[in-house]
Amino acid sequence: KMVLEPAAIARQKTGIWPNEFTLHRAPDRSFVVLAYIWDAGLADIIHDHGSWGIIGTLVAKLGERKYERIDDGRREGYCELRETSGGVFGPGETTFVLPLDEGLHAMHNPTDGVAVSVNVYGKTVRPGYIRFFDPARRTVTRTYPPQTLKEVLAVKTLAAIVERPRVFRKASAHVPPLSARPGSPPEVEGLNEGADALTGASRVMSASPSLRRKRPEKSPGRSGSR
Repeated sequence: KMVLEPAAIARQKTGIWPNEFTLHRAPDRSFVVLAYIWDAGLADIIHDHGSWGIIGTLVAKLGERKYERIDDGRREGYCELRETSGGVFGPGETTFVLPLDEGLHAMHNPTDGVAVSVNVYGKTVRPGYIRFFDPARRTVTRTYPPQTLKEVLAVKTLAAIVERPRVFRKASAHVPPLSARPGSPPEVEGLNEGADALTGASRVMSASPSLRRKRPEKSPGRSGSR
């Protein structure tokens, strides 16, 4: 249907994963059925989920690695992970995930062809974003779908506009504007504010790619689900 009806693709919303297709969404939003198309060697980043999920391989094979946190999760943006299991699943075989820190995993296509999975997810317990985990750097990054990210940026911008006059008045009492410094021409006046705004925007616009290329590797073999 996706191939024969271009309108079906046009109706797809842009999500965090570019290889994701929505097949069905319950009217009461109690569950959603998604398909993922995995090109050869494609792998995602370790991430959590906002709900329970069942992942079934439809075409070829998919590999999975599961992880658990060994830190207490109290430090914002920080994590320590330990791999707990790994497996490779063929057509008709399934694995599952649980919400939040109980469902950390990463999937990949270990074959030299296209693989397809069909995933069912329940009602989310934490809407709006997922978290990516980098065990090498011990970092956690909150990631939003493109449309949600725009809404988040709009809210942050509004907050900055409301807050900036107070901050600027307080700062200007201690630091002279650029134009008042010795040797500065009058036309550079106001550049301080512009530089501050750009610095704030650059901090907000930090993001991680959801997919990367991964060389096929031997799996330790299929293991039971946690």
